[in-house]
Amino acid sequence: MTAYTSDNEYSLIYSYLYGFDGINSIQDLNLIDDEIISEKERIKALLGGHKIEALESTLKEIDSQISDLESREDDYDIVDSQNHAISNLKQSRQDVALISTKIANLETKLFHNQKTIERYKHNIVEADINAISALYNEAKAVIPNLTKTLEQTIEFHNSIMFRKAKYVEELSKAVRDEIYDLKTELGNKLDTEKKVVKDISRDSQFSGFILIEKEIQNKREERGRITFIIDEVRNSEKIIKEKSKNKKIFVKILH
Repeated sequence: MTAYTSDNEYSLIYSYLYGFDGINSIQDLNLIDDEIISEKERIKALLGGHKIEALESTLKEIDSQISDLESREDDYDIVDSQNHAISNLKQSRQDVALISTKIANLETKLFHNQKTIERYKHNIVEADINAISALYNEAKAVIPNLTKTLEQTIEFHNSIMFRKAKYVEELSKAVRDEIYDLKTELGNKLDTEKKVVKDISRDSQFSGFILIEKEIQNKREERGRITFIIDEVRNSEKIIKEKSKNKKIFVKILH
């Protein structure tokens, strides 16, 4: 078997050639295997070579840094006339941090989806013709009046990959649309933040406060990205565990 076509996909080709009634069950098993592979690849992409324990440790460190910055922020003596402007700035920067984190998380999903699509399309281009031909010739020897052609068999293999790629492409379109909407919203929020900062910065007393608030925003964005990675990895691990359990049940039923 090649690195491009899984054992279950070859089983599908067998079922296609021999006309087995269990082809739908094998397709379901193939889908489970594919979902497990996809989740494992997603974990690898999310972690980028890091250990999840290291990310959790970094998260605690960031929380401590945010707490220290907020204490420094509270030490500033803000007159009542500035309270409203400062409140607006804090809210604006919280909104910006939240939207920026959402965009970064969605772009991570989009990157993973694109890699998955490329893998499926690569499987179409790099289909092991020799292996499929061998399966076809074996079936022809057993069934002399085999009605399916080798070309149809190869097309069947490629159609599996094409359908998978198309499904992920549809998911990606929805993600791209959401990213576009969020970036538009982010642009509006940043414009508002600039106006608020301009108003406050007229008083030199608050220049240090603005820098602290900006640093807090950066830390919150960093925290949001790391939290997303940890949550998504844990969720993928949970999905893999559940899918592996379902696969064992499925295999018992097939046998």
